[in-house]
Amino acid sequence: MTAATRRELLLGASALALTAAAPATARARDRTARRPVQLARGGRFPQGVMSGQPGQRAVTLWTRHAEAERPGPLLLQVARDPGFRGLVHQQRVPGSATASRVRLRSRALRPGERYWYRFAGADGTASPTGRVQTLRPPDSREPVRVGVFSCQMYFLGWFTPHAALAEEDLDLVVGLGDYVYETYLDGLSRREPRPDGAQEGAETLAEYRAKYAAYRQDDHLRAMHAAHSFLPIWDDHEVANDYAGDSGPAGRDGRPFAARRADALQAWFEAMPVERPPRVAGRIHRRLRLGAHADLFVLDGRTHRVDGRTLLGDHQTRWLTHGLATSRATWKLLGNPVPLMNLDSPGSPDISGVNGGSWAAFPAERAALGEQLLARKVQDVVALTGDAHAYYAGTVTTSGREDGRPFATEVVCGTLAATNAATTALLEGAAPVSSAALAAMDRSSNPHLAYSEPARHGYAVIEAGPDELRVRLRAARTIYAPTSPTTTIATLGIARSDTSVRVG
Repeated sequence: MTAATRRELLLGASALALTAAAPATARARDRTARRPVQLARGGRFPQGVMSGQPGQRAVTLWTRHAEAERPGPLLLQVARDPGFRGLVHQQRVPGSATASRVRLRSRALRPGERYWYRFAGADGTASPTGRVQTLRPPDSREPVRVGVFSCQMYFLGWFTPHAALAEEDLDLVVGLGDYVYETYLDGLSRREPRPDGAQEGAETLAEYRAKYAAYRQDDHLRAMHAAHSFLPIWDDHEVANDYAGDSGPAGRDGRPFAARRADALQAWFEAMPVERPPRVAGRIHRRLRLGAHADLFVLDGRTHRVDGRTLLGDHQTRWLTHGLATSRATWKLLGNPVPLMNLDSPGSPDISGVNGGSWAAFPAERAALGEQLLARKVQDVVALTGDAHAYYAGTVTTSGREDGRPFATEVVCGTLAATNAATTALLEGAAPVSSAALAAMDRSSNPHLAYSEPARHGYAVIEAGPDELRVRLRAARTIYAPTSPTTTIATLGIARSDTSVRVG
């Protein structure tokens, strides 16, 4: 199947014999229906479709239906093929002003299989078609492929790399935080719509909701979500820059930070294809077993953070160390919101302010984690990291620098569309930067680094196999145009029982 054909299937939202697949309004039922139900009529699906939280026989499916001529439920359809001839599941989903989300658990879903889904209303109204893959069985020996991205600013440019990420052959995409930025700025390429009354940044529930709606006007972002299952975590900009736990900036007219954070996190859960846990309402750290070759642990670096004391908090730390120590997977992957390694500048203990909000600001906690993993002989831990707005790869030690004991490997996966060395120079009217020169300075100041690329935008693809973990770093030529080619700028290799990184 050609890329163009696949994109058309995913994004076309064509009827695809919808009249036959979605019964007439008066007859539309699922197996639990007691009487005919009238489906929503008309309207559109401005944020596309998403899937998330995949299990072996479960997945969370999401859409938003807006501007309906007649409000009502939608008909969710799941099939083995994009033409919906092999329908495996159908049910009604309540309509909602914010989102329609359903946690689908079904014996009809098989582990490690791909399915297609859509939401339908009456008279041919249909969402775009999405594709989802269930998790492989724990004993599956097939290689695992995961896409990773973070840090996308609407005001900086187009989310061009997502067009290529949508075309990758993946089991899962992980979002490492800063999916939206709370600030409003008039940028280089496009102006973000602002709700009435909004000032420098989002502070209310309506303003945070508007953020997600605006970001998903980007065609490439919607294409990525339609193509892959998505597992997100948050960092700081989903709420406010550099907040820590209960501590953050007050809002307009002295509005308490706690109210601002509650609104921001409600908007995040509404906008993501994940369920809000009923007993621990704000919990987002979780573990996914992706087959024999990979366990994925995604972390929350904000909710339990107390500056000067802890980044993860006691409970999450115990959960993480126990999970890593008992995992039998070939590779233990950390979905890590902020860098584990120290990233020092020449003559300064920081690259562009990265260390101040990272694990470097919690050296005792990082050292304790490393010592526990070394004492329990836990190997093949690889952190997949966001936040730094650059690509880095290197060895993680108990000190964060070359003089510590190695206990893990880290790949900092770049920025999808946020300021970095190149864009900062452009915004400030400075001379064009030399990426090679900056990278050489980074490695000179950080001997534990094997790779640095501080001036490109894109994502990473990780492939976990029995003997080696391979990483492709992918970057767009530019994010200042709606379309741009994306290429592999580096290939990295990590061997079993080794914390070093081979480039090439």
